[in-house]
Amino acid sequence: MFMKKIIIMALILISIISCNSKKNDNAEVTANTNAVNTNNVETDTKLISVINTNTLESNTKEYEGYATNIYYSASSAEKYSQAIADFNLIKDKASLDEWQSKYTDQTPIKFAIDYYPTEEKAIELISYGADVNQKDFMGLTPLMNASINGYVKLAIELINHNADVNARELDSRGNISADSLFYAVNANNSLELVKVLLNSGANPNIVYSDPEEGNFTILDRSLYYNNFEIFKTLVENGANIDKVNDRGEPFIVDAIRRERFDIVKYLVEKGIDPTMKYTDYRNIPFSLLAATVNNNDTKIAEYLIDKGADVNTKAIIDNYMENDMTSNDKDDSKEAVNLILTAIENGNTSLVKLLIENGADTTVVNKEKKTVFDIAREKGYDDILELENK
Repeated sequence: MFMKKIIIMALILISIISCNSKKNDNAEVTANTNAVNTNNVETDTKLISVINTNTLESNTKEYEGYATNIYYSASSAEKYSQAIADFNLIKDKASLDEWQSKYTDQTPIKFAIDYYPTEEKAIELISYGADVNQKDFMGLTPLMNASINGYVKLAIELINHNADVNARELDSRGNISADSLFYAVNANNSLELVKVLLNSGANPNIVYSDPEEGNFTILDRSLYYNNFEIFKTLVENGANIDKVNDRGEPFIVDAIRRERFDIVKYLVEKGIDPTMKYTDYRNIPFSLLAATVNNNDTKIAEYLIDKGADVNTKAIIDNYMENDMTSNDKDDSKEAVNLILTAIENGNTSLVKLLIENGADTTVVNKEKKTVFDIAREKGYDDILELENK
């Protein structure tokens, strides 16, 4: 899951940071450093729990008025105790610059985010004149890192000091791979943070690029998570619901395949035509109903039929989205037949029944000249055969 990748990425960032060992004289750390290292020692267990369960607890829990860092690990902080000890001495711009000159491979705000248990220290650095747009070695800005952690107060402070809300992270090919809004939505735990970014000018229609997924927007990404309010907020702030993917499919098709009934209804309420016909890259016409062929239940199919969707639409046997809903691969070899035939081939007898009950043509045949009832006999679907002479 992508969320687990985000968590692992954060851990990798922490583990591979070098603190310039030549300048670490192994001096005894100050009492303040010990306090930092021993504070919130239970977070190690919490961190392991997050990784193992592939869940992300809310970052909005307050720790002395500031959101806590669920990635914080006392043992990791101890590893860089000398750098933290020096960091604790920062009290103004001069001492900030002195620390930066000593630890040249670090960015102060990112360091504070990684090695302190709350967002408070990072906010303090801004008052000393820390660069709010300084990218770390991964190419992430402080606002991106705040978004990964769900740090709302830090994000607001960064924006108030002219952080670039639309700064982009680029991949090796120069394509946009992420920005602050991307990370905030992927964190999936702070509607408030998403609103802060959008209200500050974040663009919800940036086209991201991924070698596997192809081109996509933040609206596509939001379908990964069960957070309807974030999705709705993106739409209300201008995210394009009429977008078409690289295969020529309207956005609502992906929502149907992911069985997001709440989003499908919302999109129809927002003006998406449930009876629409679209043609994909092969110029084959489909209705939205075709996207329900692999759904686990018929709730969305029933809704679309009630709204007038064509029950005799074409669909693809061995639907290319069945196993990978993020793939943008195009396969011209897949057979396009009436949905009722695709559904019976896929074993979706509930959908077959629904289609027959709503007037689907049962005389159509596949390339072997077999009707839906011929296939039902071969597969032993007696419940379908009961409908043959009705």
